[in-house]
Amino acid sequence: MGYEAIEANSWSLRRAFFKLTARLYADDPFYIPTTGSYVKETLDAEKNPYFRNSSLRLFLCLRNGNPVARTAVVINPLYKEKTGEGIAFFGFFEAENDPEAVAILFRRASEYCKANGAAILEGPYNPNHYSDLGLQTEAFDKPPAFFQTHNPPYYEALLTNAGFRRSFEIHTRKNPDIRQFVARNFGTTFSTASSSGFNARQLDMRNLDGELAKVREVYNDAFESNWRFLPVSREEYAFTAKYIKYVSSPELNIIVEKEGVPYGVLQCVYDINPLLISLRRLPIPLLYWQLMRERRQSRNLIIYAAGIRKEARHSEVTKLLFDALCRICLRFDSLETTWMYDDNSPAVRIAKALGLERDKNFWILGKRLD
Repeated sequence: MGYEAIEANSWSLRRAFFKLTARLYADDPFYIPTTGSYVKETLDAEKNPYFRNSSLRLFLCLRNGNPVARTAVVINPLYKEKTGEGIAFFGFFEAENDPEAVAILFRRASEYCKANGAAILEGPYNPNHYSDLGLQTEAFDKPPAFFQTHNPPYYEALLTNAGFRRSFEIHTRKNPDIRQFVARNFGTTFSTASSSGFNARQLDMRNLDGELAKVREVYNDAFESNWRFLPVSREEYAFTAKYIKYVSSPELNIIVEKEGVPYGVLQCVYDINPLLISLRRLPIPLLYWQLMRERRQSRNLIIYAAGIRKEARHSEVTKLLFDALCRICLRFDSLETTWMYDDNSPAVRIAKALGLERDKNFWILGKRLD
């Protein structure tokens, strides 16, 4: 068979890049088809402000002229400034179970990375550290919750065959009986203020730009030392947050502040994936309208992100965020997390206090290019 790895740099090749997913997952009951439009916009370097400082390339592997594997590659030079080593990310990886095609695809991608100063290729990041990320390595009989990656079981072998090895493990956690757990262990009344002047309040949608600026301010401080984290610009955060109204509500987003200064943030979202599957045949504008109408029917809550400024980590901010989460949980049947990692002991400790048991494991894989 004839294989060829090429850059998807024309309209027709980009179209083939995006269409590959629907074909590969045609018989997968857990595939969320409506993410296609989101992926196209995320990988549009003209629209996504993340690529103002990063390079983006889309690669396809053709077998006898037909697309069988794909990946996106991102090089952000700021990582070299932070770590001293050139790092490239791959993501949006999809492929048939064809080891030769995947090996040829990543050989081509690696050549591009090396020519542009990268010594490490790592992923999946879709497309960066604050997106959905990681390769699912188990629990393939469970549907993905919102913001969890999902892939066929054979992807691990394909990437290992292409020279990648596990460099980091992340996981999600779940408590399928969160309402009863919280009421039984913590009661039903929770504080919103502390004696030292901290106050917890929900997001003010009338001043969304200002509120998002406060959220970004806290996250950039709280996550500074996290794995592969870079400060997020105002434009980048606005781009990622513009869909928040379709997946969340003001009362699920909490800011803890003192005298107008934000110190802690909690963001939760509805698990809209079951709804997306039921609405899969609707055109995008109608789908968004239905999401606005029906998202509150979700009984599964997801902790999207939480952060506390470094200077406030041993203050009452932690308790106020915990109380806010408990209060929110009284409305839901189950609670899940997005990705977290074992080295983040404060987050793991809070997760265990809420009865969140380890649910799914995901890998970040990497390989040296020299």
